[in-house]
Amino acid sequence: MILKCYIIDDDIATIRTLSEYIDRHSELVLVGYDTNPVAGLDKINNNSVDLVFLGINESLVNGLELSSLISHSVYKIFITALPDFALAAFDNNAFDYLLKPISKERFLRCVKKLSSYTEKTHKAEKQQLAFIYVKSESKGKLVKIEFDEVYYIESNDNYIIINLAHAKHKVYIPLKAVLNKFSSSNFIRVHKSFIVNHSKISYIQGAQIILKDKTTLQLGSSYKDRFLSLVEKYTLKHHNSDFELNG
Repeated sequence: MILKCYIIDDDIATIRTLSEYIDRHSELVLVGYDTNPVAGLDKINNNSVDLVFLGINESLVNGLELSSLISHSVYKIFITALPDFALAAFDNNAFDYLLKPISKERFLRCVKKLSSYTEKTHKAEKQQLAFIYVKSESKGKLVKIEFDEVYYIESNDNYIIINLAHAKHKVYIPLKAVLNKFSSSNFIRVHKSFIVNHSKISYIQGAQIILKDKTTLQLGSSYKDRFLSLVEKYTLKHHNSDFELNG
């Protein structure tokens, strides 16, 4: 599941660090940031945000008060240089907190915990959802797309192309946002430009993924480990043994 993130902190260096971490994470996308908590709150409430990194410190104690004004559906991770404020974070419905300076390892542990939680929370909903509507290039027309008909999704600049067996649909959204709509159990990102329906894979050869319609997709190096770990779960392994057939 892709989480849309927003950062509020009065330290621009912290914002820069978090922005770099978020940009390098395949399940996060940064939609904005602000050093002004009031302005940031207004932007959060007027945009679809899933996760807020909210800074609190001695000069910005109202960051704790600000959290109560943010929708309960938005996950909150507090960032602070003061351990005492970190404890207060959990009294304000924080999912977690990060102490400054924020290390990459601590950030990844935090996000991994959140990803695991959101995956379990939304699992039932994703299992029920088996289709999506997309805007057609014909004005006013919505096209229903069944998930099991999708072979792969490719990115091209500011739009994506959803490839079916006998049709293609262009949609003007970023590729990272697509995984929010498609079930993560079947769809996985295998390249910076491709998301593939795992059920449409015919075979894998080296760094190439061949689909049932003969399409060949390249497996990107940044996505290789995650993809192969998923494949490993469903691989029937051959174990050598010394048994003999009798009779």
